[in-house]
Amino acid sequence: MMEITRICPACYLLRVPDAGISWVFNAWPDLAKFLIQQELAIDGIVYPDLRMQSDQGISCNLVEFPLLHALFNQGMYFREERPCLVGTKRQLELATESLARGLFGFYNASEMEDCDLTPEEAASLMKEIEGLSFKGLQPIDEIVETVELSPLESVPTPETATDYRGLRIWKEGINLFGVEYEGERRIVDCNLLPGEEYEPPLRIDVKNVPYKLFQIIDTGEEDGFSPKSCMHTVIQWRERVICIDLPMNVPYLLDKVSISRSEIDAVIFTHNHDDHIGEFSMLLQMDKKVTIICPRVIWKSILLKAAAMFDTSIEELGEYFNYVPIRFDEEFDYCGLKITAHPSIHTVPCAVYQIRGVVDREWKVYGHMSDLLNFERCRSLIEDGFLSADRFEAYRDFVLRPMHVKKVDVGAREGTEAVSVHGSWKDFVDDKTEHIVLAHAQPESLDERATVKIGQFAVAGSTRNMSERSEHTYGDKYRERALRYLADYFFALVDDRIAAGLVAREQVLSYMRMLADNEILLIQPRTPFLKATGQSSFVDMVIGGKGGVWIEQGDSVVRVAHVNAGEIIGDIGVLKQIPRTATIRADTYMHVLRIPGFMFREAVTALGAFSDRPPEGRMESALEKIWRLREIVQGSWLFGAEVPIYLQNKIAQKADPLPTNAGDAVFEDGNSKGDLFIASASADVCMTVGGHGVPAELCHPPVFGEGCFLNGTPEAYRVESNGDRPLLKLPRHKFEWILDVPIFKLRLRELHARREEFVKRAQRHG
Repeated sequence: MMEITRICPACYLLRVPDAGISWVFNAWPDLAKFLIQQELAIDGIVYPDLRMQSDQGISCNLVEFPLLHALFNQGMYFREERPCLVGTKRQLELATESLARGLFGFYNASEMEDCDLTPEEAASLMKEIEGLSFKGLQPIDEIVETVELSPLESVPTPETATDYRGLRIWKEGINLFGVEYEGERRIVDCNLLPGEEYEPPLRIDVKNVPYKLFQIIDTGEEDGFSPKSCMHTVIQWRERVICIDLPMNVPYLLDKVSISRSEIDAVIFTHNHDDHIGEFSMLLQMDKKVTIICPRVIWKSILLKAAAMFDTSIEELGEYFNYVPIRFDEEFDYCGLKITAHPSIHTVPCAVYQIRGVVDREWKVYGHMSDLLNFERCRSLIEDGFLSADRFEAYRDFVLRPMHVKKVDVGAREGTEAVSVHGSWKDFVDDKTEHIVLAHAQPESLDERATVKIGQFAVAGSTRNMSERSEHTYGDKYRERALRYLADYFFALVDDRIAAGLVAREQVLSYMRMLADNEILLIQPRTPFLKATGQSSFVDMVIGGKGGVWIEQGDSVVRVAHVNAGEIIGDIGVLKQIPRTATIRADTYMHVLRIPGFMFREAVTALGAFSDRPPEGRMESALEKIWRLREIVQGSWLFGAEVPIYLQNKIAQKADPLPTNAGDAVFEDGNSKGDLFIASASADVCMTVGGHGVPAELCHPPVFGEGCFLNGTPEAYRVESNGDRPLLKLPRHKFEWILDVPIFKLRLRELHARREEFVKRAQRHG
């Protein structure tokens, strides 16, 4: 018989005891933690059709840690058993490639030719990786077994299903699988239900972490195999917020210290394991290109793995980021913060970091030492010829440099140092660092001497302030950030007027400073601070933290959107002088700039973005056009969900309304001429391929012309209007900037790929 157990939303465990099958469907972030907490064993993963789910773009194909859990924690590797990867031929190619890159980083030294390493250094690095592998650089088919399924485009059926040990499995639809065993047939649906969200297997309290000049924040504690959060660190450096790595569930970890993802300015990467890059997809959901800082060999190993996860090339993937290469042992200046990377010794290319900045008229130094290799294992590598004595000496000297604060990987359990690939607390007994933080381990596995003789164990939400001053001589950091967000809002509104000479840039800056000179409030978590039907007497700008927009539906309330740092809320109510239509409730601690309504109204009126005169006999103002068209933009999902308001405004302001009648073609012969088109809803248009209608889900999101916009290729589909509701036209010459916004570029590419796959299937099978 078959047993299907729900692990978490859209994730299921299929067990067929008689066939020795325990397969999991949908590898969400931290799936291994769910398995550990629920004491579930697996021996295979069914690869999903969707690489990401939910409006927040959470990855659901993170196979590395669940497979490692099965191999090593469950003991399959030592019993010479292989877990299964189940998917189409292409999916198996991608899954095995990402797994191999996570195990080794590179296949040979020649792949590192463009990584600022000499041939000798590259060869030595590969030798270290080989020495730390259980059986050298094994072919991946010696580690996992692959089970191939027919792809959707071949229209699989139960009769053409794949048979594995008597279990028949086939694809019924996108993320929808049929399974049959001994006459029993079931469907496994791995799609999130409407309104359903993935919830991490973590329980961490929300904390308010005020800005400091130079501050180290422990946002995560342990590793990918512990029931708690993965090691993660945030650095606040003056006006910058910098992450070190992006482990699984990092948006959740950031929420718990009241930092929204839109506040992240840069990421420093250490290496490519999923407990350090598992939320890489978060960077693709941003409204800006985040700065990436790490040596080339680290970045390339990350791109090689991520390219397999997202089914793209490393060149194409690299376009989403502002990558800044640094060389090992050469100090790099990032906005006054001096960053030095040194090669660690690990199973993949890895870096440890010294990071220093001037506060209180002196240099303060932070050391980030993850992942490490304990010194006992290093000496074994030297004896076996995999590591040189000079390399070890330089590594040890860097790791043991005295610093003000140092976070160290102490994941090697007592007595396992000879086989562990992590650091040991014993190596830091003589370290002269002022304050050492122990991480990447479970505290109950540490000898008590570690927290007596070495340092404190990392606790999510704890901080180390590197400055003794509580006040900043150059101004209020919250107000500085408010000014940055006000600039995004106002310059997007009036850039056309500035270009036409109707408004001076200095005038905009003056009004921004006036608005920023208002009260900044701290809102407690789960506090409603803008209530529906309330009087619109002020506008709030979110400076930090995250909240939700809630509306009433019958007898219940429903969250319809998230509110992140940088968003202005309440502007329509103030300017139209109408009651509020929704409630905003804080999810985390939130800092908001509260602007009196009359001041906001004065600013936008003086800058020509709004007019309080009757509409008859005058041109429509920028904000009036935005309000009229923004509902279409928001309804598109592609340009609405999780997209900052200022970008939605920019699209609505520059879009051209396109009146249509029922039966009108949106564009002729599939040639959109590079323009994009947005309908109010999927039901407002009819989409056909070869004269035949397509499934309704292919019209969602209701954005069309994506292929021609991306690469100039005419669409293979036709779109007609179903009525007289207007569409929006986004002319290519006014909207090329969209391709510089990661979240838009990613969604357009995914939409194009999904429709292209359907067209191929339709052409093949009529």
